[in-house]
Amino acid sequence: MFIRKENKKVICEHLFNQGVIWAKKNLFIPRHPDVGVPNIEVIKLMRSFKSKEYVVENFTWQTYYWRLTEEGHEYLQKFLNTPSDVVPNNGNNHATKKTTAADLTADLAVVVALEEVAAAMEIEAAMATAAEEDSVAAAEDLAAAVMNVVDAAEVVDLAVAATEADTENLEEATVVDLAVEEEEDSVIEEEDLVIEAEDVDEDLAAEEEAADMINLPYHRTEHW
Repeated sequence: MFIRKENKKVICEHLFNQGVIWAKKNLFIPRHPDVGVPNIEVIKLMRSFKSKEYVVENFTWQTYYWRLTEEGHEYLQKFLNTPSDVVPNNGNNHATKKTTAADLTADLAVVVALEEVAAAMEIEAAMATAAEEDSVAAAEDLAAAVMNVVDAAEVVDLAVAATEADTENLEEATVVDLAVEEEEDSVIEEEDLVIEAEDVDEDLAAEEEAADMINLPYHRTEHW
């Protein structure tokens, strides 16, 4: 992979000054938090240095850790054109060719510290993800509750509409029943009037018949 010269110099200066460098296992991070260059360039350059034994690589919690070796120190001194008495700030004495127990202890302390930082970052990321999931679940529950309220309101509206329709139908049926009853009452009244008229006619006919009988002359019956 092609790495711009100025970016390579920034990475090498950081590695030379600190003696160690780390990077998350993510090729898409736009800028490394310590050196300010693309994360992929740090990873690719360190892998190249590892193949040349300029660094020693450790990997834990999805994070790479590289420690500068004696060969790497000599290479960076030449590349950066620095005096031979300048050593990294991690306490390793690269002026000698042998690695002492103190050097290894210091390197291990740096690696452990970086691992603790990485673990803390992982925990924070997990907590943030869980909080985000809880927020999404709460939003979904709220949306479901709102939908239930809307559905209940629609059911109430339908019930009210049905009640109003039943009331209108009942009123119309009542009006029809009243009209039928009035018509039946009128028919009954007419029939009663006809019966009364017939009774009056019968009475008049009886009275006339009685009057006729009264007005008839008396005829004596003779027996021979």
